[in-house]
Parts: sequence; C-alpha cells; structure tokens
Amino acid sequence: MKITIDASLFAKRDVDVYARHKGRNYSQIAPHVENIFPAGIYFFYFSAEREMSLKALLTILFCISSPFLYAQELKNFDFYYSHPQVSQEAKEYYAGMYSVNSSEKAYNVMDSAFTQNDETRPFYIYLVCKMLGEADDKMLSDLSIICRYVAEIHPTTLMAVLYAGRNYVEDKYKTIWAKRISTEIRVACDQDLMDCFKLSRTTAIQACTETQKQRLEVLYNMVRKDLNLFQQG
Repeated sequence: MKITIDASLFAKRDVDVYARHKGRNYSQIAPHVENIFPAGIYFFYFSAEREMSLKALLTILFCISSPFLYAQELKNFDFYYSHPQVSQEAKEYYAGMYSVNSSEKAYNVMDSAFTQNDETRPFYIYLVCKMLGEADDKMLSDLSIICRYVAEIHPTTLMAVLYAGRNYVEDKYKTIWAKRISTEIRVACDQDLMDCFKLSRTTAIQACTETQKQRLEVLYNMVRKDLNLFQQG
C-alpha cells in the first residue's frame, strides 16, 4: 500500500540530511523516502497533492500503524546478536567494531530503527540510544531527526526501550532523547514553535498504545520544557 502525502507537511531539511549521505539531492530522493525512513508503512511517499488535511493524515497514520504498534519489550542482547534478521552492521556496532562518527554503516543502523519487524525494532532503538552517547555534534544533528521520527512513528517501542530498566538503558537517555526531539522541532519549525510542538506530540500520541501514553506524555513534557513553552497554553 502506498499513500500520497503532501511533501510540505514535512521539513525539506529532514530529507536533505539523508540525501547528502546517500549522494543524492532532494529532487532525486523525495519520491523514494521509504529508503530513508523504512517504517514499513510507506507513509513518507510524497506527491503534489495538497488536499489532505492534517486530521486525515493523522487518522490514516494511526489506522495503518495500529497492527505494528504492539512492539516487543527489549530482550536480552544475546537474543539479538544471534537473530538472523538483525543486520550485520547492527551487530558490528553493538560489538564496538566501528564508531558512529566514522562509518556510513551507522546510517543503516539508524534507518533500521523504523523497521516493521516488531521483534528486532527495540534493539535498533537501543543502538540509537548508544549512538546518542557517542556522537559528535555533526552526528547528533542527524540523530535528532531519527529521534523525532521514532517518537512520532514508533512511540510504543521507544517507551518500552527507554523504560527497559537501568540494566539495559540508563535513565539519562530519556532526557537526551527529549533534547534531540526538541532540537529537531526547533530547527525544522517554520511556523509558531508551539504549533510545531503540538503537531509532533499529537502525531506521537495518535500512534501510541494506551499502556505507554503516560510515559510518552512525560517525554513530551521534557521536550516542551526544553523548548521553553510552559509559559504558553
């Protein structure tokens, strides 16, 4: 299934970042954004159609995403390391065989955080957390895009990972992830900042299961605080 979505609903900058690493420009990559964010939902297909309202977009996103929202909890890492559907790039990064700052393989791992495989997605999101602790300023800019869209497309899995416990993910990564989301919202926003925040939050809430919505609200409260928006309604 392919859905045509108005390209103006998403920041051109977000596509440009990945186009740069793919060696293509925006006009080349726009029709094939599923290669950048392979969410398995195909909701990043662009078209010239501009009639679709935000309400319709959120409704379609929720309906199509719902079968994929029941993500697995983060499992023992040995499970993923021996899993045949976990990429070699991911296994190598987990084993410390390359740096997030010096290898194009890192982008393949980042892309895989949007896999439609509910069983392996938590591991890729965990690896993104690990990257956040090691990335330089340039890579953090790219990771900000990943963090925002993971929160908006796969919030249930993200919450499961961020709240997996200190034996898996340190508490600090909740704050770090919120910081990356707020950074991307601020950079990409071309209208009122509160409106951009509300759009991101609403998209995430729509895609989240009831069991994880309270945790997601905590995350977005941190985002709102970082954007200094608590003085606004």
